[in-house]
Amino acid sequence: MATYTDIGKLRTDVFKVGDDNMDERVLNRASVMAYNIINARLDGIYAVPFTTTPALITDISDLLTKALSLTLALRRGGTLFAPDEKGSEADIAMKMLDDIASGKLSLVGVTRLATRDGEHTLDGYIRLFDLDDIYDQLPDQNYIDDVEAERT
Repeated sequence: MATYTDIGKLRTDVFKVGDDNMDERVLNRASVMAYNIINARLDGIYAVPFTTTPALITDISDLLTKALSLTLALRRGGTLFAPDEKGSEADIAMKMLDDIASGKLSLVGVTRLATRDGEHTLDGYIRLFDLDDIYDQLPDQNYIDDVEAERT
């Protein structure tokens, strides 16, 4: 089972609740879900799954695993853990993933893949068609008038 989270470490560092422990199956399922979310978000940006896991990815995975395991435990009717009111840990983790994907954060020691973003060459050109809306896929008279005005 592939995961970026050390379940044993997470159990001892986070879920210290006396003799009661989070169900191992719930933790395993949550860690796999976190692994899949991370890989799906960073696919095409980094070569995932990571062969050597960057520390930031482990931290993100731990946050997601914790949040997801609490959600799964509550969904099963467990009453051991109260939900985080703001969902802040999952929100923080997803924000970090978005920042990594957009290039605001970088993973130390890991090379980004070539960007998937294309370049456009529309600077200085007047568009003849407006393809933003399915109903606007006919020549826009305003654009045609602008072209005519440029020619005269």
